[in-house]
Amino acid sequence: MNLACQVFTLLEALTHLVTGAVALHSGEPAAGRTPILYLCAFLIAPALAFAASFPRLWRGALDQGLPPALPQPTAAC
Repeated sequence: MNLACQVFTLLEALTHLVTGAVALHSGEPAAGRTPILYLCAFLIAPALAFAASFPRLWRGALDQGLPPALPQPTAAC
């Protein structure tokens, strides 16, 4: 059951990334940023849960959560 959840989660993430990239490059920047920023938030949440669950493995949580967190402050621009 866990593998099926991971596969569907990956498909959802790829769908958001592709949809956002297509909309971003087709001249609709607001419609393109929305799914991409949702995907970034979708990737940050498990990193925070991982850091809270296993504090000794904070570097792994940082590696998992930092790259999707970088576009968040520039989203308002």
